[in-house]
Amino acid sequence: MTRTKPGKVTQLLDFFFDEVHSLFVHLGLRKHGGTNSASDFYVLFLTLTALLSIVPLVCFYTLSLDPHVVHWLGTEPQYVNLAVPVLLGSLAASMPFLKHLHPSRETVRVAVLILFLGASAAMIVSAVRLLHSSRAVSNQLVFHCGQGGSVSALLESEWRGLPHLLQP
Repeated sequence: MTRTKPGKVTQLLDFFFDEVHSLFVHLGLRKHGGTNSASDFYVLFLTLTALLSIVPLVCFYTLSLDPHVVHWLGTEPQYVNLAVPVLLGSLAASMPFLKHLHPSRETVRVAVLILFLGASAAMIVSAVRLLHSSRAVSNQLVFHCGQGGSVSALLESEWRGLPHLLQP
């Protein structure tokens, strides 16, 4: 296994931020040759948000097309996966808004802590709830499949009744 040199990773990040800087200069948001660590932080935070949102968005798209997941679990897995980019995007949007209010340093610390704890708690609670409901569906299908009163028994009875509908 070969390791990449730290210089190549740093060069790649420098290239990325130089391109973002030149885009901001082109758009008139920055002066040529100027530095602004606050906007660099926002670009880094938005990039991190976009990268962390790719997998949940792909899962959202994949789960919304899977009829088995939609039938057995409903739309809850889709909403849980969609919550990740929504919450990360709201965090990313709240940072410049918080700076615009000009609060004290201690107020910013508390506000950022509350925002991050709230977003992470929402993601954790929704993930645990989805895990619980998927485990319940799995247990029902594995251990109680076809027993009276279960959803699978109802489906089985409907399936067995289909040939009678097709006969003239």
